[in-house]
Amino acid sequence: MFIVLVNVRSGWNVGSVMRTCDALGAKLILVGYTPKPIGSSLKLIQKTAIGAEKTVAWQHFSHWNEVLTELATDYLHIAIEISSTSQDLFWFLQIWRELVVKTTSKPELDLQSHSSFQHLNQEKWEILKTVNLDKICLWFGNEIHGLESVLCRQLDFELHLPMKGTKESLNVANTVCAVGYLCSWFKVFNQNYPSQTK
Repeated sequence: MFIVLVNVRSGWNVGSVMRTCDALGAKLILVGYTPKPIGSSLKLIQKTAIGAEKTVAWQHFSHWNEVLTELATDYLHIAIEISSTSQDLFWFLQIWRELVVKTTSKPELDLQSHSSFQHLNQEKWEILKTVNLDKICLWFGNEIHGLESVLCRQLDFELHLPMKGTKESLNVANTVCAVGYLCSWFKVFNQNYPSQTK
């Protein structure tokens, strides 16, 4: 799993995300002015990373389009962003579950009623069908402005965590933790499905 942080401003948030990445076994991609665990930003990041800055593999890119060039068609890109066009993450996991348990040789045909899935190429279908987290990039944006809409339109999905209270979103580090663990749970929940149904 790749966690992609785009123009996150807080070194404390980056450190917290690094600690989550260490726990998940995820790799970290820092984009734009997101603080890097070097130089003047290191001390801030260390306060919340608590050593994870030494264990997590990370890369930095100046612009998000460089990430899309580096991790192109054979990766699934998911924006975690709440907007007028985003879809509920829980809904997505339910549909994903239906895909995983299908027995037909072409399960994508069963999902043609869901327009959100029609654009995927064969490589990305395989990532979903096999729950291959190593090929999934989760994108998170700035604490105030989130991800740019022009970026979200270039990714495969735009999903949000359901918010039941008065606030519109969670802190970015908390969101990374929640979504990362939901995806990891989904992998464990589904990886032995065939043997459990015999």
